Amino acid sequence: LRFLPQLRTGEKIVRLMRERGPFLVLHLRYEMDMLAFSGCTEGCDDNELRLTKMRYAYPWWKEKVINSRKKRKSGKCPF
Repeated sequence: LRFLPQLRTGEKIVRLMRERGPFLVLHLRYEMDMLAFSGCTEGCDDNELRLTKMRYAYPWWKEKVINSRKKRKSGKCPF
């Protein structure tokens, strides 16, 4: 069997991480639904209305009105 170069590279990375000790994996999603539900829309002026509409489209989502500037100032927005 021959593996694609990407698989060999991934295998090498995993091996190196195991050899060199503890590590942390952090996966951040920066997608429209995540932006809509977190309220972290600072700098998304053109899309802010669309993101707000997305929040209101889900009746189970409790927090509808979100002040993104206030949220960012309080440290609750990771961006």
